[in-house]
Formats: sequence, C-alpha cells, structure tokens
Amino acid sequence: MSGLVLPDNYDSGIRPNNVGSADVISVSMQMLALRAVDERENSFTLDFMLRTSWKDPRLARLVKMPTQFVNNLPNVWLPDLHVMNSMATTSPEISTRGLTLDDEGAVIHSER
Repeated sequence: MSGLVLPDNYDSGIRPNNVGSADVISVSMQMLALRAVDERENSFTLDFMLRTSWKDPRLARLVKMPTQFVNNLPNVWLPDLHVMNSMATTSPEISTRGLTLDDEGAVIHSER
C-alpha cells in the first residue's frame, strides 16, 4: 500500500492531458557507474538513474506538501520510455524506484 488515496475516477492507463495538447515530459539520465566495457562485443554495462517529470492535474491537492514514495509506488500514470539499443538487465539489490508528488500535481519518477 502506497499511502496515497487516488480519486475513484483516476485511470492510470490514460495520460494526464488525454483530450488536449501533448503532455510535456522532461527526461534526464545520470550515469552512476561504468561497470564493464567489452570491445569484442562493442558493448558496455553501466548503472544509471533515469528521471522523468510531468504535471498531472488529476493528482493536484492529494498531498499537502511534496511527498516521496520509494519502491512501493502509487498506481499513477507513468510515461512508457525505451532506451534504444539497450539490453536491459536489472539486479534486485540495486534497483530502486521513487516517485515524488506535490500539491499542484507535479510528478517526478526516478528509477535506477
């Protein structure tokens, strides 16, 4: 349980501004560690933090101050991002997810 009570009519499968103009999603990536380089395979392994942020007016006024959720996130809409040419592997011991929500519906989603 995330501790955030979503409105009954909230649908996490529908983007925030689904009837208007496109939603603006900010994306940033921070490299945390370069783990390996394989010149033969022309590949490398790295750990990085992927952070996305957007505004979802449907979530406005659900919290009184910026609130952070870690790993057990509320079931809110998330953008579907893909890193081209990646071979995604995750290690449960280093995978971390976080979501911050403020009173105006600004959302920041982070994932390692």
